Amino acid sequence: MKKLAYFLLAAVLAGTLLAACANNKPTPEPTPTTAPSDPAAFDGQVNEILARLISETIAKKSIADEELKDITCYDKPVDADSCQDILGLTPAEFSADILSAVESKPEGSWFAHSIVLIQCKDQVDVAALADQISKGTNPARFGCLKAEAVVVGYAGQYIVLCASFQKTCDAIYAMFGELSAVQSSRIDRENDWNGGGMLG
Repeated sequence: MKKLAYFLLAAVLAGTLLAACANNKPTPEPTPTTAPSDPAAFDGQVNEILARLISETIAKKSIADEELKDITCYDKPVDADSCQDILGLTPAEFSADILSAVESKPEGSWFAHSIVLIQCKDQVDVAALADQISKGTNPARFGCLKAEAVVVGYAGQYIVLCASFQKTCDAIYAMFGELSAVQSSRIDRENDWNGGGMLG
């Protein structure tokens, strides 16, 4: 009788242990989900984006012909030799923060007009850099003429700098915001260059 009792007790214990082992299977690790990354403000090379920005601004017909349409411009990369005058950045700052920058500007000094598109490196504080550029750019770098207005816009890792007629600056920034896949912000530099105006 005792043997039967021991046998039954052993069977119950074995069943309990098997059930416990079955319930203690390791829980599978959840499959990690990749967080969606922020969309880039623009796609393409900087010179291509700049060309589209200008052409679509002209197509809007929101600016006078003499302000942009009839100004023949050339595109030139901004580099360590020109960054101080155009962007107000030292060569070291330019190298550390800027991935690429292209300026659209007329030949000669008959127009105080310049549009620069800048792509910043990752991890750069774009808002702070845009503010630095707005304060550091030289509105009087067009010979005897001076830009009427200086407007800087930024979105994602991109900055646009426009030094030109006020209406042109407004139109360029509006199109910059329209083309950007993310929200843009604007900085208007206070006119602090000898009274301003195209002739200063």
